[in-house]
Amino acid sequence: MAQCIQDRVFSTPSFLQAEAFVKAMSLPTPEPKIANCSIRERRFWLYYVLTAIIFGISLVAEAAPTVQDIKLVELVGRPGHQGLFPIQGQPIEGTPAMAKAFLQGHASNVNLILRDASGGFLSNIPMLVPSADKVIEGTYFADIVVPSVPFTMSISGVDQAGNNFETPPAQSSPITPQTFDIRILPTIFDVAPDFPLYFSVRVTNYSVPDTFSVSLTSDAGGTVQPVSNNITLANNQSADVQFLYTAPATLGQGFSLITLTAQATSNTPNGGTNQAVVELNTPTKTPGKLTAWFSNNKPGELKPDSKKPITIWLCNDNLDSQQILLANGLYPLSVKTILLSTHKSEKSEVELPKGIQCTASSVLKAQFDTLNMYATLDELISIPSKDGLSHITITAFKNDGTYMIGYVSLIFEAHEATDKTEVSHESK
Repeated sequence: MAQCIQDRVFSTPSFLQAEAFVKAMSLPTPEPKIANCSIRERRFWLYYVLTAIIFGISLVAEAAPTVQDIKLVELVGRPGHQGLFPIQGQPIEGTPAMAKAFLQGHASNVNLILRDASGGFLSNIPMLVPSADKVIEGTYFADIVVPSVPFTMSISGVDQAGNNFETPPAQSSPITPQTFDIRILPTIFDVAPDFPLYFSVRVTNYSVPDTFSVSLTSDAGGTVQPVSNNITLANNQSADVQFLYTAPATLGQGFSLITLTAQATSNTPNGGTNQAVVELNTPTKTPGKLTAWFSNNKPGELKPDSKKPITIWLCNDNLDSQQILLANGLYPLSVKTILLSTHKSEKSEVELPKGIQCTASSVLKAQFDTLNMYATLDELISIPSKDGLSHITITAFKNDGTYMIGYVSLIFEAHEATDKTEVSHESK
């Protein structure tokens, strides 16, 4: 009988309760097919299975916890909506990073184990457990320094039975550190079909001066302009490449999430490639196009020390002046409605600049605090270390609730003087 089931199983109160319960309820006891068990042992085993189901008794010793996931994460998001999300690309060698793991099952003395691609030991970092009201049970964190070689992450600890374990997540593959970073900076977080949207791809170089080829693609298809761009960066220098992406008109058919992938490849031999991936929602309604511009329809200049307000003009297509928002985070200081002349003989306080089409009877004059604008944009998108032009989103709502999206062009002046190496905009 010991070869079939341990004798102690059959002397437990839970088993006796289960056996009495089964008999009292006149439950059928079909003969289980368990090798090397007599009929009596098989029936006892059935009773014990019922015991486990009814009374929650474990049939076997608990196995090691399952590692559901391990990721390197970072704090991102606009103020008030920040959270820990997976880093977009490969990590930068020699830099600090945060690892987040999720385990299913009991564990103690939990550690994060880093190994090289061949399985050689690199480091062992104790993992921290936040308070239960902050995260889902089974969530662990660890701070690491990214190795300079490809590496894997696994979890070690002690299970409920007191056994040591080390378990990698399912389908884990080596992480390849890079010397340059890449990330996608969405201007809008919902991608509507057949609606042009700008996406900035930020590349930061942490090594010797280099030239990078940068591109953006989508799993949903559509068009991207330009196809790719080249940028040249000095050490510790960053710059943005902007792409205009238009999703296909059929996007709403079967898509709830759209995945954008940005890739930067070093032009030096064996320089490496880094990719950034983001997932964005598809909205239930396509937004309207908002017409907005600076004076004379020229790019605005944003300097970190300027105190003069910046004015943005908007075609007043029945807009709610209280719902104007720049870069998803900045409201104007003031908004004034100004009538447009309907006939050439009439005088108007403002004239539409060349290239701007507005059939509305008025425009809105929105003024923004320059210092606040610079600080807000720096917080939202982190202004690059290299001067450059960016298309910044401006949104509003019509009085009927229609969501409107437009863009204005801003020339950023970096925080401090940087290497004046030119950025090459050679579209391919």
